[in-house]
Amino acid sequence: MGAMTRTRSIDPVNLLASFDAGKNGLEAEEEVAAQGLTIGHWPQSVAVSTVGGWIATRASGQFSTAYGNIEDIVHSIEAVLPD
Repeated sequence: MGAMTRTRSIDPVNLLASFDAGKNGLEAEEEVAAQGLTIGHWPQSVAVSTVGGWIATRASGQFSTAYGNIEDIVHSIEAVLPD
């Protein structure tokens, strides 16, 4: 996952962002914040965790009462299998 760190898109009109699974959570939040937005997910491990890790563990964050858990704010997932 260490090489899968891209931000694929941030769409401020439709409020959608797309990240690779290895994208650092704090970096992802900072990128959307630069456009006046938030991901709405803030686990205590935000600086050392990844977007893919949030989804894999069904993480919840400090703002989960406002925005929901990670499964509530994910629009879609694209998975690539080895076969």
